[in-house]
Amino acid sequence: KTTTLVGKVSQVISSGIARPDQIMLLTFSRAAAEEMKGRIASKVRGAEQLTAGTFHSVALSILRSFHAEWAEMRGFHEAPTVIDEEKQKDIVSLLAGKRLSDFLGLPFNTILWLTTPHNRKKAASLAGFELVRGPLDELLREYRDYKSEHSLSDFGDLIGDCSGLLRERPDIRRSLHEAFRYIFIDEFQD
Repeated sequence: KTTTLVGKVSQVISSGIARPDQIMLLTFSRAAAEEMKGRIASKVRGAEQLTAGTFHSVALSILRSFHAEWAEMRGFHEAPTVIDEEKQKDIVSLLAGKRLSDFLGLPFNTILWLTTPHNRKKAASLAGFELVRGPLDELLREYRDYKSEHSLSDFGDLIGDCSGLLRERPDIRRSLHEAFRYIFIDEFQD
């Protein structure tokens, strides 16, 4: 699949259908994005100008390009600071630590695991989940409030913020539509 995608992008560039700077290539890992960009560059000149990255890194790049609009959308005075997973753990730990007893003895790592939407969805059908749903909802509200109060975004916010910005701002959507003629996605089924 990746070889086919590399060939397709190379063909689009070499045939003159689109310039490299008009192409966006999305994948799930930084290493895969760099590898594909390198393979394309070995086939056609100028390929280093194409935008290639993970969904999150490209979303962050777009958000930073429109930082004032991003800040406005989030209700901040300036673009939010993006925090890494370690800082996210520290904040959740601080907030959850105030009332660990509400989680009925669940280990902190499990509480942290339950704060991501994907993991929470997986756990929702497990016996006993209902017992911690309320405290978990409250913890997530506190975490969102904390991020708002401190102008922060985490890794999980990037795609939602980017899609929200594109949904709310037709001018930005139009600008990106004009900038990128082709968007290629590797491992789309994942």
